[in-house]
Amino acid sequence: MHKLKTKLIFSSLILFLSLITPACASEITGGISTQGVIPINPSGVDAKLDETGGRAITVTWNAVGGVAGYKIYQSKNGDTFSMVETTSNLSYHAQSLANGNYSYQVQAYKGSLVSNVNKAIPTLPITIAYTAPVVPPVTPPSSGGGGGGGGGYTPPVILPTNATTTSSTTPIIGDINSSGTVDKYDFALMMADWGKTGNNIASDLNGDLKVDKYDFALLMAHWS
Repeated sequence: MHKLKTKLIFSSLILFLSLITPACASEITGGISTQGVIPINPSGVDAKLDETGGRAITVTWNAVGGVAGYKIYQSKNGDTFSMVETTSNLSYHAQSLANGNYSYQVQAYKGSLVSNVNKAIPTLPITIAYTAPVVPPVTPPSSGGGGGGGGGYTPPVILPTNATTTSSTTPIIGDINSSGTVDKYDFALMMADWGKTGNNIASDLNGDLKVDKYDFALLMAHWS
């Protein structure tokens, strides 16, 4: 009788183990599967704006022992997080980002086992905002003292687009790209050089080693 009872218990145990799912088995064993323990989410996840102003963000986190790597998730302007990178390093560098607010989460993985990223605390939003350079207004020189008509300011003469220069070999002030006319393309080149200092800057029209409002005034004075 005792042997029969033992045999029935053993048979019931075998039947029970054959019916439970791997997920149930993982819960019963405290997260231990045939592949190992389910990883935890990395701690210390942090995101910082690139100090060089390159429209970039660097994300860092602490290591999790025994994992193969990490998956980085990104959210823009509060949208759903989506995976942007898989790495074995402890940092991720996002570059050439468009304007917006960015948050990040990091998930650890080992084989098919991954940490629960839904419980990971996202980083605080980092704002990428590009501001175009402000073109200062051109202030004409004062007319000087005294009455009469002398010493006044004469506005620059803007030639029509079909006007020709007196000499084809004479360079035109403001023709930065040497196209023969001073137009929107030269303006774009000057904006790209705006605020630069040093030698051999094409947009430095007055030769004072910096690109500023005085060069802009010369560009407008020779506009084609």
